[in-house]
Amino acid sequence: MKRLAAIFLILTFTTSYVSFGQDKDSKRKEKITVVIQELFDGYRAGDSSRVRAVFTADAHAQSVLTNDEGNDKLSDLMSIDNFIKYIGGGLSEVHDEKLWDMQIHADNHLATLWTKYAFFLGENFTHCGTETFLLRKVKGDWKIFYLVDTRQKTGCKLPDEIKK
Repeated sequence: MKRLAAIFLILTFTTSYVSFGQDKDSKRKEKITVVIQELFDGYRAGDSSRVRAVFTADAHAQSVLTNDEGNDKLSDLMSIDNFIKYIGGGLSEVHDEKLWDMQIHADNHLATLWTKYAFFLGENFTHCGTETFLLRKVKGDWKIFYLVDTRQKTGCKLPDEIKK
């Protein structure tokens, strides 16, 4: 009987511990998703202060560009500060980036988010690709410190819910 009770306690503890770990991971991933969503909600709204709030002061952005010969080149995008100024200068059309197939990995104070995206200027599709965000905890909040994307204008396979 004691052995059965001990096994029951061990199973209960193990199940609770695994559940707690999954709950904690789900909440962490949800908080990371909220940061990325805030970035694109702010961008869509043309609100530079909302966009600035999700980045670290020293954030960096790059793009992997492919030339006509199929060769890739890592290129610096405009600085985050210039990106913020661009948004704050008033956007003539809505800049709408749609995301899908998001994958998040997080441990301690470091996280990555990998996602497919499609970019629309007003109602017009301009390009698609993949984006990767690196985030870190700053004073308890997740902040983006690095992002890199790919860009293509053809061969984009957008899910039906993404198409405008």
